[in-house]
Amino acid sequence: MTLLALLIALLLTRLLPSRHGADLPRLVETVGARLAAVLDGQAYAVVAWWLVLGVVGGLGWLVSALLRDIHPILGLGFDVAVLYGTLGSARDTAAYGLVHKALQEDDVPGAARALSRWMGGECALNDADQIARVAIERALLSAHRNVFGVSFWFVLMPGPGGALAYALLASLARDWPVAGGPAPASWRVLDSLDWLPARMTALAYSVAGNFEDAAYCWRSQARQWHNEIEGILISSGAGALGVKLGRPIQCGGRTVSRPELGVGAEACPDLLQSAVELVWRTLVLCLALLALFSVAGWVSG
Repeated sequence: MTLLALLIALLLTRLLPSRHGADLPRLVETVGARLAAVLDGQAYAVVAWWLVLGVVGGLGWLVSALLRDIHPILGLGFDVAVLYGTLGSARDTAAYGLVHKALQEDDVPGAARALSRWMGGECALNDADQIARVAIERALLSAHRNVFGVSFWFVLMPGPGGALAYALLASLARDWPVAGGPAPASWRVLDSLDWLPARMTALAYSVAGNFEDAAYCWRSQARQWHNEIEGILISSGAGALGVKLGRPIQCGGRTVSRPELGVGAEACPDLLQSAVELVWRTLVLCLALLALFSVAGWVSG
């Protein structure tokens, strides 16, 4: 049922993108933002966040289990509904598409405006290659937080509670600053949740792309980034694509110092499609592995 629910939810997010991102994701983001405003400044913030996530995860599991006891189809329907609301992000997908389209039309100012809106701040990027570089970074992070991270916790935890709890924190990550400053409690808790899933995603990026370069970049560059989890994802993705990412940018009226991640070619608008293809190959790889484990469990059982 886990694989079936995941496949149905992924299919729905592709077939019904106009509805995806409307109600449940917006509710998750709103609840997450309000909790962050209340909890992040408190001395007990980390403990409080773990308690909140435990309650959310437990409620998700309880509702799913009760519905499954009534009828398996009801449990499956609930799992699919929660996944449909937490998998993927219409906002991020649309933003990436706007940047890509503007660059294809040589509309650099339009691409810069679209990227600034996506990043939640004014970024003074006036070069097509620089815009492409930052957009690819965001895409690699978004794919993990909106698809692979959610899927990991859905598969690992019973019911959709794990996916919902992870999505609650990951929704806040889209509006975090580019770099600098002490991390609030919600960020630190998400880093803890992401310790294993981020490494699994990075490994999948590596297998789906240039494994040798991805492994080298992950090993030698990830810790140079301001956030190690993000550094793992960006460096492995950059190595898998064979492209150089990172480097300083102007954002929010200041220069944000960022190390270079990746090896190979300079980032350019043509590589935006390559990043999309890498994410798709990674998704197919993960689904194939999950299918193999499901079949193996069914045969042995």
